[in-house]
Amino acid sequence: DLTGLLKGIVNLAVGNLDNSNKKETTSNDDSKETTDNNDSKKNEKETEKDVKELTDKVTNDKEYSIIKSDTYKGKNVHVLFGGSHTSDYSKIKNYVKYLEPYSSKAIIVITHHKNTLENVSKYVKDKFGGVVTSIAGFSQGGKETWKHAGNSSLKLVGLIDPSTYKTDVTFGTNTYLVCDPNNWGSSGFYGQVKDKLKWYCSKKNESKYSGHVECTKGKAHMNFDILKYFYAQYGNKI
Repeated sequence: DLTGLLKGIVNLAVGNLDNSNKKETTSNDDSKETTDNNDSKKNEKETEKDVKELTDKVTNDKEYSIIKSDTYKGKNVHVLFGGSHTSDYSKIKNYVKYLEPYSSKAIIVITHHKNTLENVSKYVKDKFGGVVTSIAGFSQGGKETWKHAGNSSLKLVGLIDPSTYKTDVTFGTNTYLVCDPNNWGSSGFYGQVKDKLKWYCSKKNESKYSGHVECTKGKAHMNFDILKYFYAQYGNKI
């Protein structure tokens, strides 16, 4: 019918536009940022849909999303500190889609970037007798996670394209940094983070960091590509 035909034409036009944006990404940083933002909005809608399908596994508390799988019966907890957008607590649940596949290995607790490991540890203990055994921080969530980079008692300390404030930080046995400095801007705070991440990349083959620093290329920050990549590599350690 006419409506279906018009819809098909619009979809085709949008598809061509998306392909055009992706081609420009390789040579134009501004286009890359625009494409990432569009992808982020698209991903957010998809995530909201998937979260609804996971409601039997997920409990949303004010500052937390908690994923409990029927297949995991223990009390170990993996904590993810989300990025700066999690200041709006409703955005915390957007990470559920990406971490749910690992919920058979531990209880997953997702929280905002202003929270602390001390607070979360008390919360999970009081809430369900949980014990935090691994953590990760994405973007601004890295601020809290960096404080525990030297803690070898944790099964995993993940630094995922994190906001970074110091160089030459000593890593614990199970600490891993995955980043792409080019995901960060060149001025102000973003430029400072970029320079510090470049420092770690320059040292990745030295004995202090060998096997614990990976510098990726083309895994975007805004659409969570680098987050998904990190968990694909290290999710079995939680």
